[in-house]
Amino acid sequence: LTQGRYGAGGGASSIRAIKMGGRVSSTRVKTLDYVTIATTGNAIVFGELQHVNAYVQGASNNTRALNMGGVTPNYTNLIEYVTIASTGDGTDFGFLTDARGAAPVVASPTRACCVSGHDGSSYVTVIDQVQIATTADATDFGDVSSGFAYGAGLSSNTRGIVGGGTRGSGEIDDIVYITIATTGNATDFGNLTYAREHTSATSNSVRGVFGGGVTPTYYNNIQYITIATTGDSLDFGDMIVDSSKAYSVGTSDSHGGLS
Repeated sequence: LTQGRYGAGGGASSIRAIKMGGRVSSTRVKTLDYVTIATTGNAIVFGELQHVNAYVQGASNNTRALNMGGVTPNYTNLIEYVTIASTGDGTDFGFLTDARGAAPVVASPTRACCVSGHDGSSYVTVIDQVQIATTADATDFGDVSSGFAYGAGLSSNTRGIVGGGTRGSGEIDDIVYITIATTGNATDFGNLTYAREHTSATSNSVRGVFGGGVTPTYYNNIQYITIATTGDSLDFGDMIVDSSKAYSVGTSDSHGGLS
C-alpha cells in the first residue's frame, strides 16, 4: 500500500481494487490508493477522501466505490464516492439516515446497503439503502433483530451477507442475510465457526469467504459459505500474512456488485 493503515473501506471493479481511508496509529487519514487486480505490485495513489475516515466499509459496482458512514473522528452519516476507472478525490454522495461507524456494507450492481453499526453510544438496528448510480440520501431498507458492529459484509448480486462482529455481550458468530433487490429485515443464515470481530470478507457470485479477526486473540483462519444456501461456515484455509490479521479489508474482481 502507499500507506500502512487499518480500519479502511474497500471496493473494486472487475479491474481495480481501491482502499479508502483508515487509521495510521491513532490518526485517521483521507488516503485513497489502488491496485490493478490482474497484476501483482505495489499500490498507486488514487486521491483523497473529502474527510478523514476510519472504521468504515465500502461497497462498489463496476463504476463507483462508496464509503458509507465511519468515524471522522466523530461518528458520521456521510457517504462519499469515487469513480473507479479514474483517479481523483472523493465526492459527496449524500447521508445515511443516522450517523454510524463500523457498519458492514453489501451491494448488488444497483443498490448498496449499510447494515447496523454503532453510533457512539448504542448499536444501530437500521439497514439503509442507496442507489449507487445516483447521488441522494439513504432511505430505510429494514432492520436487524439485534444491532452489532465490526462485522464484515459480502454479497452476490442477489443476497447480502454479514458475518461476525460485536455487540454489548462481546464478539458474535452470527451470520445474517438480506435479499438486496427487496426491502425487509435481515434473516438468520447460520454461524461462523467461532465468534470474532474486525474480520474481512469478500466473494464471487457463488461463495463468500471471511478471513482473520480478533476475539481478542488474532486469528489467521479463513472460512467460507455458499451464498445461495443457508448454513454454518466451513474451513477454507489460513492466511499467510503476519500469521494472523484483523482490521483489514477484502474485495474481488467478481463480487456481487459486479455480477
